[in-house]
Amino acid sequence: MKIEISDKLYQYLKTEDIKALTLDFEQTKTCCGQPDLPTVKKGQPPYLENYIRLETRDVVVYVNQSLKVPEKQIRLDLYAFLFAKEITIEGVQKC
Repeated sequence: MKIEISDKLYQYLKTEDIKALTLDFEQTKTCCGQPDLPTVKKGQPPYLENYIRLETRDVVVYVNQSLKVPEKQIRLDLYAFLFAKEITIEGVQKC
């Protein structure tokens, strides 16, 4: 599995002194069920046994083994609008 971090996200991580990210899934409740949506959290997970450890550009990324990555490649980017910043994920499907 390959992980790619955009230049914009890399600069943000360096500025904020973030050295690890965790790709996980979050259960959301809706009227039609509970879909699991992929999420990115700053830092490493509390328990490492269910995660794959990947490293790129001096950043460690922990990927939950339950996430579906059909192309075996994940791309992380930074979306910024006014004062809001969000890390986006490409290449991961809903569980």
